[in-house]
Amino acid sequence: MSFLSALLFAFTRSPIARAEALYQARAAPSARWRRWLSRAIILLALTLAGILFGAEFAGSLLQRDASTVEKALGFAPLALAVFTLALHFGLMLLTLSRSAYSITRERQNRTWDMLVLTGQDARQIVLGKWWATVRGLAADYLVLGALRAAVIVWIASSFSRAMLMTGAYQVSTSPTTWLPSLALHLLAGGLVIGLTLANLGLTAACGLLASAGGRRSGLTLALAAAIRTGLLAGAALLILMPYTLARFSFLGFALDLIWLDEIVPRLTATLVDNGVTLSGELVVSRFSSGPDMTRSMIAAGLVALAVYGLFTWALLVGSERRAVRRMALPPRRA
Repeated sequence: MSFLSALLFAFTRSPIARAEALYQARAAPSARWRRWLSRAIILLALTLAGILFGAEFAGSLLQRDASTVEKALGFAPLALAVFTLALHFGLMLLTLSRSAYSITRERQNRTWDMLVLTGQDARQIVLGKWWATVRGLAADYLVLGALRAAVIVWIASSFSRAMLMTGAYQVSTSPTTWLPSLALHLLAGGLVIGLTLANLGLTAACGLLASAGGRRSGLTLALAAAIRTGLLAGAALLILMPYTLARFSFLGFALDLIWLDEIVPRLTATLVDNGVTLSGELVVSRFSSGPDMTRSMIAAGLVALAVYGLFTWALLVGSERRAVRRMALPPRRA
C-alpha cells in the first residue's frame, strides 16, 4: 500500500484511528464545570479576537483609524495576547503527550503484540495513530489559529499606526493616514491559520517518532519535545548558514540574488516562530515595501508550508521504520 493510499485509509476507515481516537477521548476526562469554564473562556477569547480583527478589517476597508476600539478595550487585547501564547504552548505539549504515548502505551500495557497480530502493517498503525491525534485536536488548533491571526494583525496594525504617526513611513499619497491593506489582513490571517494547522501535523509526527522508539513513558515526552525543537531549529540553521556563506562568497560578483535575500531569512524565521514575523510583515508591507516584496513574503509562506509537510512526511516514515523494528509488519507494496 502506497503512503498516499495508507493516508487516505487512515482518514476514512482505519480501525487503528478509530480505536486511538476513542482511547484519547476516554483518557482525558474532566469535571463538567471545568469543561463549561473552558468553553466560556474560549468563547470570550474568540469574541474579543473577533472584535479586534473586525475593527482592523473595517478600518482598513473604510480607511479609518481603528485605535479607538483598541483604547476602549483597555488591557483586554494584551490579556488576549498572553492567553493565546499560553494556549499555543499548552496545545503543543498536549499534542506531544498524546502522540508520544500512543505506541509506548501499547508496549507498556502488553497490547502491542495483539495489535501487530490484527494484520495492520506498520504504516497503517503509524498513520492511524497520527491521524487520531490530529483529528482530535484539529478544532482546538483552528481556535488557536483564529486567535493568533487576530493578535498578530492587531499588533502589526498598531505598529504601523505608530510608525505613521512618528513619520517613519514616508507615504507619498494622500491621505496620510493610510492603513494596512484589506487583502493583506486576510492573507496574513489565512497564512497564520494554515501554519498553525501544519504545526499540529508536525508536532504529532514528532511525538509518534519518539513513541515508536519503544522508550519508557517518562522519557518519551522529553524526547518528542527535543525532536521538534531540534528539527525546526536545526533546519533553520542549515538553511541560513549556507545562504550566509553564499552571500559573502558572491559579494565581489554582480549576481542578482535579491529574491534569495527576500525569501531565505523569512523562511528560517517562519520555521522558528510559526509565521508570527512573516504575517506581521505582510500587514505592514504596504508601507515598508512594494508589490514585489509582498510576493516574496507570500512565496516564503508557501515554501514554509511545503517544508512543514515534508518534515511531517519524513517523521512519519521514520516512525514507520521504527515500528517495523518493533516487530510490526512491513508496509505492503501496492
